[in-house]
Amino acid sequence: MHRTPKKFARKILLIHGLLLAGLIVLVGLMMAEVYHRSRQQAIDQTRARQALLASETASGIEQYYRSIFDDLDLFRRANEDETQSTSRPIATSDRFAQRAGPFRFGRLLWRQLDGRTSYLLVVNKNNPEPTRFLPDEISLPGQSLMQRKLDQQSHEARQATLRKMIEPAKGWLRNVTRPTIGPFEQLGGIDFNLIAVPVGGNDVLLAVVPAKTIQLKFIDPLNSQSAVGAWVLDEDGQVVSSFVQSSLEHDIKEHFGPQQMKVISAQIPPTGESTARIINARTNMDGVQIWPSIINIHPAIVGEKHWRVIVASPIAQTDRDVAVVFGRAMLWAIFVVISMSAILISTAIQLIRGRAKLRQIEHEILQREVKQARQIQLAWLPSRDHEADGIRLAAINQPANQISGDFYNWFDLPDGRMAVVIGDVTGHGMAAAFLMATTQLLIRTTLQRLGHAAEAMAEVNRQLCSVSHSGQFVTMLLIIVDQAGNEIEMIGAGHYMPLVGTNGQFKVIQAEPHFALGIDCEERYIPLRISLKEKTQLLLYTDGVLDAQNTSEEHFGVNNLLASAKSDAPRGMIDAIVVRVNQFITGRELIDDLTLLAVEIDTVSNANRKLRGAPGAIGIPVL
Repeated sequence: MHRTPKKFARKILLIHGLLLAGLIVLVGLMMAEVYHRSRQQAIDQTRARQALLASETASGIEQYYRSIFDDLDLFRRANEDETQSTSRPIATSDRFAQRAGPFRFGRLLWRQLDGRTSYLLVVNKNNPEPTRFLPDEISLPGQSLMQRKLDQQSHEARQATLRKMIEPAKGWLRNVTRPTIGPFEQLGGIDFNLIAVPVGGNDVLLAVVPAKTIQLKFIDPLNSQSAVGAWVLDEDGQVVSSFVQSSLEHDIKEHFGPQQMKVISAQIPPTGESTARIINARTNMDGVQIWPSIINIHPAIVGEKHWRVIVASPIAQTDRDVAVVFGRAMLWAIFVVISMSAILISTAIQLIRGRAKLRQIEHEILQREVKQARQIQLAWLPSRDHEADGIRLAAINQPANQISGDFYNWFDLPDGRMAVVIGDVTGHGMAAAFLMATTQLLIRTTLQRLGHAAEAMAEVNRQLCSVSHSGQFVTMLLIIVDQAGNEIEMIGAGHYMPLVGTNGQFKVIQAEPHFALGIDCEERYIPLRISLKEKTQLLLYTDGVLDAQNTSEEHFGVNNLLASAKSDAPRGMIDAIVVRVNQFITGRELIDDLTLLAVEIDTVSNANRKLRGAPGAIGIPVL
């Protein structure tokens, strides 16, 4: 069964719509996978980059403090070697060496440390008091008295500061037996720690190392990168240096402020291994907002202490970087979707147009075939009205569709009588038209061969019953006009009996019903005979006339047909009925084929022949 263009268009649009939806879903899933993989790759790259930065920073801090230890230890050994090798009395000209004592090489050491320490001093660990220190503690020969006084004043101020620095570390200094580093302390807002190296006896060489130096050398270079925050924890978890302490502008200070660093640092285990972790967003009990972050922890061995370098990046920054790349990929994905949509829409339009064109061609071919079939059908019907030998006939056939299942005909028999036929095939269209043509051919040839109406109807019925017509059957009314005998003979096979009129009055003929042709092959058909009067008129019709409906869905019916029948000439009577039917339906389409056939018969006064009737014919009086 062929689909209508609208159904085909809906099907094509549905299929292409599903394909487009599937494409969008597929692209969406692919883009989600691309985003997920890109984000994961970016996180992995951030972790790797953080690990490298943390490792290099930790290594730098370790080397930085190791270099200080090495320089101090070198000074200690040099001083011990010099002390052991010098056994002669000190000359007067060598008083500088006597005053310098362990600081005999102090100037050289100070230059070697190159600003890595703020102060160098010697203390007695039993009574930690600064005795000698650099810079600018040793007065050189040739200095003026004024310069010595200024140096003395600077020395006294420096001594006061150093006492404050050493005061918290006295307990720690008493236990120093080998080179070691002390905890971080704070004085006047400056963080620092002490490095102690025994130099013989109870003397200890102290180096004051400010945390600001670590900040400048190792943390600030990391903090200059806007996507990275870094800080250093000592073994007690105290923040030694961080980007918050930097003077650099940093767009992630809000992510890793002092409170956030404190919360995060408290969760970092004192492990000696490099680890990386992702921190999820949350708010702790103190109301500190922790942002989603990626952190990398790397240990730094400073002296015997285990410090940790933490490098952190907000995931939001990673997401922004991914979004930039993903945005470009999304543009290409949108371009692909739009391109595929255009292709699918174009294909759908072409298919619909092609199908519509094909349907149009098929329709045109069908219309030509229907037109040809209608022309063939009309060729089976009388082409003009009949008016000869006192018999006048006129007919009309209006199909509900382009091809009618109704038929009518009249033809002469070999013995001079005339046969008038009207019939209706169930259904419409080509099948009904073919069955109509077959029935016309059968009744014409059979009646001319057998000569008796009842026998001819029975034979046609058997012929139609022997051939399957998909449940179709034929109603037919056969009238034999014997003008010479002033009689007509009629047989109805499931068809309406005609209206018979004399003197302007029409009546319905009542007769015993018979099965339509093609239903029961054993059906017997008994004819009716009617005597003719002067100008007897017959009106034959099909159910398309009676079933015509108006806007109220009322049927035209027999009563309207009787009221419409006039004692005019056959053509005038048919035209009047058609006008009445059209007025009744008021522009609505016919629901069935409309066929009318009008007959007017003149009697022959000198007729003395009797109608050759079939056996068992029933006669009725003349109307």
